[in-house]
Amino acid sequence: MHLNNVHNSNRRQAIIIILFSWQRTDYRAISKGTRTDTPAFINSVTLGSTRF
Repeated sequence: MHLNNVHNSNRRQAIIIILFSWQRTDYRAISKGTRTDTPAFINSVTLGSTRF
């Protein structure tokens, strides 16, 4: 039970990090006039967060 709660909070934290990182990348991409690098960035962050 305790381990499950820790895992859920870590997943929630990872999702929050992904959302904030995506927003930051998206704004930068919009200012550059292209959004092509956003999916690749999300994939790299998602792959990194699967270790949680």
